[in-house]
Amino acid sequence: MVFCEKLDFLMKITGTTNSLLARQLALDPSFISRLRRGQRGPAKGDAYTTGMARYFAKHCAQDYQRKALCDALKISEPFDESELGSRIFQWLTDAQPPGYKNIPS
Repeated sequence: MVFCEKLDFLMKITGTTNSLLARQLALDPSFISRLRRGQRGPAKGDAYTTGMARYFAKHCAQDYQRKALCDALKISEPFDESELGSRIFQWLTDAQPPGYKNIPS
């Protein structure tokens, strides 16, 4: 999975809209939309990816959400919110396939 697929997955399992995530991160909803569709990649070292990870860790509270997230992250058990946020961040920022261009920082 590439970043846009991971972001879309997280947004779908948490029922998060582009507007809601944008408000939480002080970004424009159209920027979230472009990230989600793969028209933009995340900048290296950006703060908003960390914010996204924290947001999704906090909003994956239901059992089915935790299970889907654990399956996607290939972890066997849910962790506390802080640890889960770190794992989501790592998953979101894993290496992208060749030809995928991140925005320079």
